[in-house]
Amino acid sequence: MPARAAAPIPLIHISDLYHPHEDPDDHFDLAFLYCDPGIDLKAVILDRATHPGTPLGDGLPVRQLNHLFSRSVPYATGASGGLTSLTDSRAGDPSQGGIDLILDVLTNATDRVAITSVGSCRDLAAAYNRDSALFIAKAGPVYVFAGDGAEGSDLEWNVGLDTRAYVRLMQANALDIRWAPCFDGNTWHDNPPHRDSWWENTADLYVHASDGLKQYNSYMGANCDPTVVDPIAYLSQPVTNWGSTRNMWGAAAFTAVSGRTIVRETSSGNYSSVAAGQPVPAGRTAETLFAWGNVEVNIGTDGVTQSGHSATSKSAAQLHIAETVNYAKAMSDVTAHMYGYSRNVTGAAPATPASPRSVLRCTAKAALSPRGLRLLAGSDLFDLRGRLLGPSRMAGGLRPDTAPAR
Repeated sequence: MPARAAAPIPLIHISDLYHPHEDPDDHFDLAFLYCDPGIDLKAVILDRATHPGTPLGDGLPVRQLNHLFSRSVPYATGASGGLTSLTDSRAGDPSQGGIDLILDVLTNATDRVAITSVGSCRDLAAAYNRDSALFIAKAGPVYVFAGDGAEGSDLEWNVGLDTRAYVRLMQANALDIRWAPCFDGNTWHDNPPHRDSWWENTADLYVHASDGLKQYNSYMGANCDPTVVDPIAYLSQPVTNWGSTRNMWGAAAFTAVSGRTIVRETSSGNYSSVAAGQPVPAGRTAETLFAWGNVEVNIGTDGVTQSGHSATSKSAAQLHIAETVNYAKAMSDVTAHMYGYSRNVTGAAPATPASPRSVLRCTAKAALSPRGLRLLAGSDLFDLRGRLLGPSRMAGGLRPDTAPAR
């Protein structure tokens, strides 16, 4: 008798998700969560800490994925102002939607709700300050992708977006925190033991994806102007596959949320994952790429990891990379494999030959719009035959792909 699949895990996802994109990996993370059948995505919170006065694209990536997956996941914009103290609940903030949606999901939940935070901790900390008893009863684990795992290191990007919010969460003893530091001693290209990141050409992640999901990636990569190029209609245009070699942070790490087992095929050496409660298929072996080890975390009021014990230290489960040699390949394989689930969910037809002209058409139309020059400055460069020449540097104060950010 086949094993019964585990019930999907209810999840709130908090992300600094923008269109035009602030960081492409936020789009990759969200796509992974939609593809995982072990995740019941209850809400997406659009963290606006990076650019509080910048339009967020009205949840455009969420609307695209809701269309592709025939879902109706709700989303809301987060608070515009940072915490003024560790106990601030942002009660007077003009943008209450994100905080309210977090509390609504928890209030209506019949099971515990996991939370993933891949941007600032602003809305999460404010919601916790507003109703900590509700969080204690209904929330957890809380996965925090932020900070530096090494003592005395520089302030990490996500922490700097709202330092008080990060400190508040990392000092909250009542919360079940799973801490995935974005850095581990300011290192960038190697894989220290506590930093969840790896390098990948992102086009390779979508090799098994449905045509619509490839178009979702391409629309983001080309920074299409939604007033010129319809974001929903674009999903059914001839397929392109945008890519850029860059750092990745989340995606495959979210297998921890749904409890999937990462496996390696013995004949090819390729990796994939198996749903929680399902046996490891023949010809594959279970692999531990990363684990969570209980540690005492001491985060100072400045958001920097401190040594030793203090009155505000707390116990947390910290990410530990167990397989450093094959980590990048394995995480990329697992991500690509998960994107393949988009074919099952959407009923997509087999992949059609790529049409790079779709990207050229998108960027050409964007260039005619009032925002065109800024959009093109933030996109990758293609030649007239649609071949990727290389990433440009983002304009308008957005950080480039090589900056030390999440």
